[in-house]
Amino acid sequence: MGRPAKFDRDDAVETAMNIFWARGYEATSVSDLATAMGITRSSFYNSFVSREDIFEESLARYNNTAPDRTLADVEKGDRVLPTIEALMRTLCRERAADKQARGCLVVNCLNEAGGADAAAPGVDRLFNKKIKRLEALLAQARDQEEITQETDVETLARELLAFLCGLNLSSKFIREEASLWAMCESFLEAHDLLVRNPLMDLDVD
Repeated sequence: MGRPAKFDRDDAVETAMNIFWARGYEATSVSDLATAMGITRSSFYNSFVSREDIFEESLARYNNTAPDRTLADVEKGDRVLPTIEALMRTLCRERAADKQARGCLVVNCLNEAGGADAAAPGVDRLFNKKIKRLEALLAQARDQEEITQETDVETLARELLAFLCGLNLSSKFIREEASLWAMCESFLEAHDLLVRNPLMDLDVD
């Protein structure tokens, strides 16, 4: 039996992403994916080749909608610290609103693997990409005197990513947005990243 006439690849990737997000990579089988999509195993392999391939497609889709997607939109001359703070506020709101308490797909898959070498396909590359992006943004913030010239941006980028990973994990059992934000505010203040005067970002007469 082939694929159903109404098979939609885009919908199938969305379905796969949500299954991986809820269960993790290792706990999700090809049979699980095919059943959720309403197709046979042979049709699955005809469409996606392997579980690894559809996971990478799912990961790319997730990354395009994750809270930290806004970091890719920062251009030269844009202030960086308000963007980082806005990211944290969005993350707190979205994680608290998720009734399934799924946390972050990327963090979940790395956590279940026990290390980058055993992580699901593409996860280690994505983490390295995120670190490099944070390093570039913090270097921009340093150049724009949003943070001190003495700031070690490489170390701070890793600390920031580690905090965001921990926040995503914590959101699985800390369900209140205010509590999650209090953690973020404490981190930002401790690292002198807190935007103390939001009016600086507005055009006022």
